[in-house]
Amino acid sequence: MFFTSNTKMQFKDIPGHQKIKTFLAHSAHEGRVAHAQLFWEKEGYGGLALALAYAQYIFCEHRSETDSCGECPSCKKVSRLTHPDLHFSYPVVRLTGKAAAPISTDFIKIWREVMIANPFTGVFDWLQTLDIGNKQGNITVRECQEIIRKLKLKSFEASSRILIMWLPEYLGVAGNVLLKLIEEPPPDTLIILVSDEPDQILATILSRTQLVKINPPADDDIADYLINHYQLDRQSALQIARLADGNMQAAIKMVHEESGEMETLFRNWMNICYRFKTKDMVVWVDEMAAMGREKQKNLLLYAIHYLRESLALPYTGNENVKLLETEKKGAAFLSNVLNFDHYNQLADLFDKAHYYIERNANPKILFLNLSMDLSHVLRKTRTI
Repeated sequence: MFFTSNTKMQFKDIPGHQKIKTFLAHSAHEGRVAHAQLFWEKEGYGGLALALAYAQYIFCEHRSETDSCGECPSCKKVSRLTHPDLHFSYPVVRLTGKAAAPISTDFIKIWREVMIANPFTGVFDWLQTLDIGNKQGNITVRECQEIIRKLKLKSFEASSRILIMWLPEYLGVAGNVLLKLIEEPPPDTLIILVSDEPDQILATILSRTQLVKINPPADDDIADYLINHYQLDRQSALQIARLADGNMQAAIKMVHEESGEMETLFRNWMNICYRFKTKDMVVWVDEMAAMGREKQKNLLLYAIHYLRESLALPYTGNENVKLLETEKKGAAFLSNVLNFDHYNQLADLFDKAHYYIERNANPKILFLNLSMDLSHVLRKTRTI
């Protein structure tokens, strides 16, 4: 599933990362572009979006010192992901009925649809879009050979060629095939690797790249993006931004899952669990199970966020905690009645539940078991 957000591929359209944008634009403007770069991020921080904006800036026919023009033929082709000198590589799965190992171009149409709609898409959602079942995504040896072949060709329109490889950690040992190319690419060739887990990449590849560390965008930057793209009010946008914790993909999902309801949903759940109202608990679990997996994950993320901020409240003060005014009263109450051990137990329960929901656990069984466990922890406080 993907969501249309009228995404553009300019630096100005990506929330936050001003220092990185300035660095990338300046290096390209001055003609000092490292031939192999590794954009290191956590999922949803915007690494792929930055790589696309960087490519558009390099290809742009009328760029300024800070951004591409967005209007020239090259910019329009990059924004549609159809520029003939811009190549992509990403994890794919074997096609049913095909003996040959899969390559990225087998899936280029759906890749364009998904990434134009949302360049912050994570690998789980990308692979689910391919309807993989029990298959594992990877980047194959055949794909590596195809990359070498394409980058040896002359450029079609631009004076250079760019390869963006999304998630090179899916290369595995196949990455050895690309070592010489990464170390000594053809003239006027730029290779950008965008990774969520660089520790899973071959050390011999890492040593051949220039590292560009991407930190999470600030909450205010995410909120501004949500207000501009989804017409949210400021309070709702800030609440989602704080829950997303820098993950733009999570923030966009929350918009579509109406995550403004999380506070009420969470508060009611905690009341039921503490009072151990089993009939109400079963009704709540049935309602939660019917809400869909994304909303279930969002609730658990909200619970983790709420607990973290409640724990920090006595130390950071009311003005510094990342909660809305309507949430702070309940957080203050929790901070008075839960000790550090209680917080750890609750956070561990929510974290494990989120992990299993992501892996398609049965929501009724999971939330009923979780509610029972929460009741056990909450009732131990006695004074809550």
